Amino acid sequence: MPILIIYIIVFLAVFLITREFWCWYYKSTEIKDKLEDISRRLAEIENRLNNR
Repeated sequence: MPILIIYIIVFLAVFLITREFWCWYYKSTEIKDKLEDISRRLAEIENRLNNR
């Protein structure tokens, strides 16, 4: 049983360490940032249209 816990901890550590690399590799961080920017801009446009 302790071996299983060690394997899980090692797997989680490796996953967390390599996560940023894989996000960069698949450009998901950049895509997320761009989508947030688009969402913010659309909200601004919606507010301007509603305030007319």
